Amino acid sequence: MSNYDENFEQELKVLVQEYEESLENNAPKFHDEETYEQIIEYYEDRNELIKANKVIDQALQHYAYSSELMIRKSNLLILEKKYSEALIWIEKARSFDPQNMSIYILRSDIYLDEGKPKQAIQSLEQAMKVADVKDIPDLFLEIAEVYESTDQYDKALDAVVDCLKMNAFNGEALHKIWFIVEITKQFDKSIEIHERVIEQDPYSYLAWYNLGQSLEGLHYYKKAIESYEYVIAINDKFDLAYKDCGELYRKLGDFDNAIEYLKKALRLSMHLDDISLSLAKVYQEMNDMKMAVFYFKKVVGYDRMHDEAWFELGNCYRDSCQWSKAEAAYKQAIEINNKLPEYALRLSDVYYLTGNTDQA
Repeated sequence: MSNYDENFEQELKVLVQEYEESLENNAPKFHDEETYEQIIEYYEDRNELIKANKVIDQALQHYAYSSELMIRKSNLLILEKKYSEALIWIEKARSFDPQNMSIYILRSDIYLDEGKPKQAIQSLEQAMKVADVKDIPDLFLEIAEVYESTDQYDKALDAVVDCLKMNAFNGEALHKIWFIVEITKQFDKSIEIHERVIEQDPYSYLAWYNLGQSLEGLHYYKKAIESYEYVIAINDKFDLAYKDCGELYRKLGDFDNAIEYLKKALRLSMHLDDISLSLAKVYQEMNDMKMAVFYFKKVVGYDRMHDEAWFELGNCYRDSCQWSKAEAAYKQAIEINNKLPEYALRLSDVYYLTGNTDQA
């Protein structure tokens, strides 16, 4: 915390103490609106909502036409699930400040909490009619959130695309869109919008990454690798691009490049189990069982409950005729996840191959 922050925090504590003392002495002081809001935030940050509500009511006695105070009042009522009262305050705020976008967004949130997504969308569409052009992309993202919450992912994608058409530099939209594309499988649409974004912002590593993901979804692996390499050229610390490059090189049978990229990802990533698993599979396909075992052991070292890694470790031991180790690994996989029949079948196979027909 900077000295400025520390000084502000100390001044705020003194302010709140003085406010509370004035209440105890039954001599409440008059404050400007900003000071009231600071006191309210102090209580909200500490989850002292009753005190915060009392300050809002007191402030509204002096600033009866403050839309910001009305919004705060509505927020507190939402936390108490008093939606009808919250909507009353929202409508009051809108009557004084009809172009305040937070009013419409908050009203949309209320409708969504009440299970009324249609009204939530209508509130946001109403906001668009009075919004500044610069605010409309963010409203499209709010609409996308509503559609996501009701599993209408095609409509959610349309809303995010509309956002990016208006603002190709919107990072939140670029983060959000891939999740929706992965669900809807609308890879062609994703390619179209990301190529459009890249035309306007050629150094957007997120746009290049999403483009690569979409190309990969259509099995254009070499083109996807090119996109991921652009990502790396722009942001050489973006570990997912290295990982995905490595995965695609593995699918293309280029194991040397696969290992190179995955090892680079391993140095950058926090997801050590995931990348170690990918490396293990590369070595497994190369029939380098020693290195495959090394990385599968790494995976279960990071995550003892990783049933897939235990199963593949068992496969490595089985292929190397290390039957007791294979048996132990398969048993571990089954103990973690007993719903996959191939785990039990492979264990049974080990028993059969070792002449233990009773257990097979």
